[in-house]
Amino acid sequence: MAEELIAPGLQTSPMFRVKGQMSRWRYPDQRLTPENPTLLTNVNLTERGQAATRFGYRPYNSVVLPSSAPAVGFKQITFPGSSVREVVPTSSKIYADDGTTRTVLTGDALTAGNDDYARILYLQKKAILNNGVDQIQLWDGNLANNFADMTGMPWTKAQDIVAHKGVLVVLRPTITVDGAAVEFPTRFYWSDIERKTYQVDIETWLETNRTELYEGGAPIIGAVDNWGLLWIAKADGMYTGKVVNQTGRLEYEFGEEFKGFSPVAKHALLARPEFVFGVAKEGPFVFRRDGSFSIITEDIQDEWNSLNQARLQFAQARIREKDRQVRLRVSSASNSNGHDKELVWDWITNDVWFDETTDAMNYCEQVLVSNVELDLLAGFDGFLYKGNESSQLTDNGASFEWRIKMQPNDLGHPGKTKEIQFIRTYVRSRHSSQSISLTVDLDQGEQISRTATLSAGGALNYNNAHTYNSGLGYPGGTNEKLDFWVNRQCRNFQPQWSGTDPSDVAGYDVIYRIVE
Repeated sequence: MAEELIAPGLQTSPMFRVKGQMSRWRYPDQRLTPENPTLLTNVNLTERGQAATRFGYRPYNSVVLPSSAPAVGFKQITFPGSSVREVVPTSSKIYADDGTTRTVLTGDALTAGNDDYARILYLQKKAILNNGVDQIQLWDGNLANNFADMTGMPWTKAQDIVAHKGVLVVLRPTITVDGAAVEFPTRFYWSDIERKTYQVDIETWLETNRTELYEGGAPIIGAVDNWGLLWIAKADGMYTGKVVNQTGRLEYEFGEEFKGFSPVAKHALLARPEFVFGVAKEGPFVFRRDGSFSIITEDIQDEWNSLNQARLQFAQARIREKDRQVRLRVSSASNSNGHDKELVWDWITNDVWFDETTDAMNYCEQVLVSNVELDLLAGFDGFLYKGNESSQLTDNGASFEWRIKMQPNDLGHPGKTKEIQFIRTYVRSRHSSQSISLTVDLDQGEQISRTATLSAGGALNYNNAHTYNSGLGYPGGTNEKLDFWVNRQCRNFQPQWSGTDPSDVAGYDVIYRIVE
């Protein structure tokens, strides 16, 4: 039953929840809704319809890497016999963990830098590592053996590697020609097959198993495999094709071309059954299986453009399966070492926003710990950190601030004056107390803002199943209603919440009347 209002003329608005960020557009642009924040930081938009404070991170293990050489890659691999290994390369060495012991497995010393992130594949029962600077490395999973240079190929290094239909593809190689190192920016090779068994052989390379992707054109950036196709990113677009078996001979068939944008980051390329994801100068892009293409930062383009553009080439993308999110590590304008920001894209809702980590991290990956999916972050202090653990509420002991700033809201009556009596914030109940700062800007800051500290948790009043919009029951579980007495007239208002206490903001409604 709706709550009765004692003052004549007062009415209660629908409940406005929190959706993805739209900071490019400005009120009263028709593309905006009151549910779109202009700023959304350090929260996670959950399936329960709440903006929940993100979880923090803590050390993954007690073994420290050299602080001058943080991890530049990470991969969990299950070798034959269920031997789980964690491969951890730095700029100079390759390590492997078996869960308790970290072993140095470097053959020849690596010569990479901290921005030379490693691509690690598992193919033909071998770990394959490429950092774009050194020769491609192979390892059989035996801790008694080192990583060793791949042999039998003509190149000394390569821009990227990718597994495609069981074949190893090596892109943009550097080859010694007449004693000089020559890069072939549009060339790629693919491994051969064993002639007796017709099985893929990743250590046999034929000079004929190669092609030029429009020689003299834009250079190859990287590649990813999806839908039976090889998606090759060049500096002027995406190119598809596939390796086919022609009676014992592997050949490449050219496919479609998608041009008009400029991919830049090989470690931002990834694929799922639903899409291919990458990063271009214009913004992160998505190709869907239905043939559609979009730049996902269109609604936050101003914020995207404010990043350190020179470091977009080092952007790193990963998939957080449990939250159906792509998370992209990027650098703020003031940061030149590692990444201190993370763009989040929910591929189901298409919501997008930014998170920030207290510490800049050099590398990030997803990892399974006791069958729980967690973030793996490589710090410049030599530690590996695990994040997104529900029990971890700080960044390695440091509190962090979350922020939600909504679009101005005219309650569906543009230009009319409203008397705002109360703004009611709905938060999910927690066992611990929550201190939340609420500021309300009136008429886009033309009037004095109103600020209050809202307290939740403990023995405060709880309400269940509040209604919103069409009167449907809000599915967010047990919620608290936090009233803020505004008592001001305005044409529109703009609430914003922030805090360091973990909080789950479900949304807000307003008690008001139209001033005739």
